[in-house]
Amino acid sequence: MRWRALPHALTPGGGRAALVAPAGVVGGRGVFPLAAARVLQRDAGMSFLGNTYWALRLLPWVAAGAGALLLALAMPGVDFSEGAWFWAVPFLLWASSKPSWRQWLLFSFAASWLVKIATLVWLRHVYPPLGWMGLVLLTAYLALFPAAWLALARWIFPKTNGAPPVARLVAQLGLAGAWVALEWTQGRLFSGFPWVLLAETQWRRPPVLALCQWGGPWAVGFAIMLFNIGVARYVRRFMEEREQAEAERLKALRAASGRDSDGRRPASGADLPPAAPAFSGPLSIFRRMCPEFYLGMAPVFVAFHLFIESGRELALRSEHLFSMAVVQTDFNPCEKWTPELLQSNAATLRRLTDAALRLTPENPVFEMPADPKATLPPEAAGGVLAPPDLLLWPEAALGVPVHSEEYARYVRSLLRGSPTVLLAGGITPGKAPDSAVPGYYNMVFTATADGGPSETFYGKRHLVPFGEYLPGFAEMLGLRKVVPLKSDCLVGKRDAALPVRLGNGRLFQAGALVCYEDVFPDIALGLARPAGAGDAAAAPKTPPAALRDLSGGGSDPDAVEARPALDGADFLCVLTNDAWYGRESGAYQHAAHSAVLAASLRIPVIRCGNNGWSGWFTPSGHAVPLLNAAGGIYFCGAGRFDVRGIPAAMRRPTFYQQNGNWLVTCSFLLFAWSALRLFLARRKKVDAAKGVPS
Repeated sequence: MRWRALPHALTPGGGRAALVAPAGVVGGRGVFPLAAARVLQRDAGMSFLGNTYWALRLLPWVAAGAGALLLALAMPGVDFSEGAWFWAVPFLLWASSKPSWRQWLLFSFAASWLVKIATLVWLRHVYPPLGWMGLVLLTAYLALFPAAWLALARWIFPKTNGAPPVARLVAQLGLAGAWVALEWTQGRLFSGFPWVLLAETQWRRPPVLALCQWGGPWAVGFAIMLFNIGVARYVRRFMEEREQAEAERLKALRAASGRDSDGRRPASGADLPPAAPAFSGPLSIFRRMCPEFYLGMAPVFVAFHLFIESGRELALRSEHLFSMAVVQTDFNPCEKWTPELLQSNAATLRRLTDAALRLTPENPVFEMPADPKATLPPEAAGGVLAPPDLLLWPEAALGVPVHSEEYARYVRSLLRGSPTVLLAGGITPGKAPDSAVPGYYNMVFTATADGGPSETFYGKRHLVPFGEYLPGFAEMLGLRKVVPLKSDCLVGKRDAALPVRLGNGRLFQAGALVCYEDVFPDIALGLARPAGAGDAAAAPKTPPAALRDLSGGGSDPDAVEARPALDGADFLCVLTNDAWYGRESGAYQHAAHSAVLAASLRIPVIRCGNNGWSGWFTPSGHAVPLLNAAGGIYFCGAGRFDVRGIPAAMRRPTFYQQNGNWLVTCSFLLFAWSALRLFLARRKKVDAAKGVPS
């Protein structure tokens, strides 16, 4: 940093004791004009010099640290959701001072990286040391996206200081659109990993999630960034007011800096009357107006209006759809595939299923006793008045092929005459048409006491890199998969809903999602969107008549999946294995995506995990978790719930369900518009400096 001496005539002490200050302080930018005015008003200039020096040094640390801390605290698991509405304000205020690009990029990336590490710290539990590698490399990659937005903010936000209102509003919309565009890109690039979008920070705030029914998770992210920029501009507005007042005072001090009548000392700043505020007079209320702040507040009011209106609709039209029971096995994900543990795991699953079928609304929770030989407690062993309509098992509940006679006998023995329908995760062998190497499907199927596992099933379509398959470059480097299976998982091909006819006679279409598929909004949108809406208007495909032999050569993966979701799913079902995340914030982060999906599509989302967050989300995004007696989500047990929602015949699709990612397209256009305006303005300024007529 360069330093220079202030002019001799402006030093309060006069004589040869000239003060020094950073170059650009007088007539500078940001908060430094205010600092310069205060320097000129103090006799002990050197003491203030020290304060200015440390302020310049600490500003990047304070801005980056405060922004990173607010964003990290907003993440699910900590759930200080309000932090997301202010995390960018310190960065934007720092950007107003136009710091060097080297300093800005360094601090913004470091802050983004620390936030991602704090968010994904649970990765260390996934097959160490591979998990530790992911904690370093994956978080560094994900940090590039918020760091890229901060770089755009450093470029755009300072250029709007003193600009007309229209230019500032366009810049605000462009920056908010840039955030949405980067989040969407993060979910697409290199197979995508849109883990904990900005919308997921509001998963415990259903009034805010009401925006999702119009624009999906992108609407909430757009609204939060509009608010951040509006608050920053509002604070900046008051800073400009004070700077202009001090500038007037500095001007008066310069005018009076000549010698007194005795010719010995210059006039003191204390002898001058205080400068009038820059925004004073009868029109001050209009001069103080900050349109960016009002634009940032607008989505908040819209969200509360939508929440009230949709809440009224749910109160009038929602009804009991079905009762369900979830089984949380709490198997060790690293050992679940061990053949030696198969019999033990099957026995545990049998005990939990038996308890789940016996649960009643009066006794809705069962926790497995520590002693595996202990008998079931009285509340779980009593008579059953009405078994649940639907029973859920987690993802790949047992490491046995589903469509085998052994597995079919096991399932039928568990249900043994019960009218309950089983909706479970499992694996089944298959073979891709372009490969001679056999693989398997990570799938969701239904089963009944009479027929056993159904022939139609949903095959997982978005696979986990290094978990269910190895990318080409990983194979060359000799890396291995996390899941200890020799063969790779096969990719499902169609948006397909599973038809579920419950014992009460009602037929539902279940939109199944496996593992982390619920973090990809487009997958859920394809399952829930009715035929004829947007890009789902393609002609319906003919459903397969029966399941083909998956162990034979050349079987078609398209032929082993359920019929297309012609009418859209009535509810979403997420079967997962959150035991990979340990007993930390990972399960809450994963569940937050389901809350956003429920609010976006206005349908129930039911969840069942091996461990972690099981339960369901109402159509408004309200969470109803499975908790044990201690109020925890991490335990081996089962629970019963009554699921409510609006029947399909009475439900209207949301705007997002009908039009998809329209807000993403608008966000790209808004950012392009903002960038183009800045480019043209700069070119016009350069031409004017060269004397070129515009």
